[in-house]
Amino acid sequence: MKQVTKNKYFNRKHLIAIAAIAIVVLFPIAHLYFRNLTLVNPSEVLITALLFFALGLAIFGATWLLLGNSSKAAILTSISMLSIMLFRPIENRLTAFIPILYYWHIVYLLLSMIILVAIVLHLKVKNELAQTFTRVIAAIFGVLVLTNVIMAAPKIITELSKEKVNQSMTIEPQSTISSGDNVYLLIFDEYGGYDGLLRYANFDNSSFYEELENMGFSVAPYSRSDTISTNIEIPNLLNLSQSLTNDNYRLAARTEILEHPMLLSLFKQNDYFVNVIDDQNFLAPSEDLVDQIFIAQDDLAKVETFQLVTIKRSVFYPFFTAKEHDRADEIDMLFDELGKAADIHDSHVLTVSYMMTPHKPWVFDQNGNQISISERENWRNPNIYIGQLQYTSSRILETVNKIIRKDPNAIIVILSDHGYRLPMHLEAFLDEEIDNRALEADYQRNILNAVYYQGKEFEIGDLSGLNTLIKVVNTHFSMSIPFVGAGD
Repeated sequence: MKQVTKNKYFNRKHLIAIAAIAIVVLFPIAHLYFRNLTLVNPSEVLITALLFFALGLAIFGATWLLLGNSSKAAILTSISMLSIMLFRPIENRLTAFIPILYYWHIVYLLLSMIILVAIVLHLKVKNELAQTFTRVIAAIFGVLVLTNVIMAAPKIITELSKEKVNQSMTIEPQSTISSGDNVYLLIFDEYGGYDGLLRYANFDNSSFYEELENMGFSVAPYSRSDTISTNIEIPNLLNLSQSLTNDNYRLAARTEILEHPMLLSLFKQNDYFVNVIDDQNFLAPSEDLVDQIFIAQDDLAKVETFQLVTIKRSVFYPFFTAKEHDRADEIDMLFDELGKAADIHDSHVLTVSYMMTPHKPWVFDQNGNQISISERENWRNPNIYIGQLQYTSSRILETVNKIIRKDPNAIIVILSDHGYRLPMHLEAFLDEEIDNRALEADYQRNILNAVYYQGKEFEIGDLSGLNTLIKVVNTHFSMSIPFVGAGD
């Protein structure tokens, strides 16, 4: 009987140790997930958690062999996993106080700390006390995870209570006749409008607008979008309606709309060849609506996924941010592909392009030279963003000039989904407070908005991006889709 009791105790102790590691690993992931609840697919969170938990188990196994006690191994593994998963925030705090510290200095410091803890655990801490510490770790981080869930509860309840997006909000394609001229919709993520750039970066972008006007574009430098969310604005643009709002947004609804958006259906119904140029596989339309699609990266090479964001907060970040050298090539590749769009056919081609630039990661300076990896997400310095914006502007001008020379009867709509969201990111990542949310939201919704309509005058005033696109489609197809939201 004594032997059976000992075995039960032995197994239970190991389970507590493994549970403590699992909860510790879950904490940073839960913290990040619940702050971005509506933007992340839960399956991606699960995969990320399992990857880090597998790493934790590997470290646990090694330290158990080293220390000979599962509770001590769990304590050391917990410290190791927190150091690994939260390395970037730790590094940022340390370098803020001691600027001469670099990545490998901090790796050495943390590794030395972990070795010191291992020695203390082995020589000074009794097994019974180690087991108590393990339970305390599990309890503390369990409370922290639960706190994140409780703080996110209102948002979770709101998400669960949302009804499915009302399909009557979308517009069914109609039988129409158009000129057959080629149409280009070019969307650039986070390209700020005139007011927003002046406010947040003290940058006057009027020369860019002047060059567009010299090419025959109508421009709306003071245009506003209805939202600062890419996941809301782009589906609405492609669906020619305000199908999604902050109140009804769901990831599944966004995916459903992007699979069969009104814009692509309408042009396809009118015998257009549909050409999609897609960054990050963000658009992902159904195959039956697309004749040709170009995607710059596969699933593992995307620059914005929950898994990659989590890894880039960890000790492994240099090995993944280094891959952003490929990001510069991708952006150039996307522009090169867009420049070829006018060569597809003489007429009846719709080209829809989404590029995640000048959105971070910022990889270019204004001349197209790659910048330091350490500056690629530096929200403190707006000049980093402006450098990529200027390079993006030069590529836009080069590309549309090429299209117009080849295709003077083209219709070209250049939009951004939202403006430069400096206050939002300073609040989210650097704990700065926004004094006047309504005011700053207005500036962050200031977007790029310009239309070339076969070189003719095309008045867009200060219409929102969505209403500008609706007006273009109405004119092209002699339709009467109603304006919505801002600028209606």
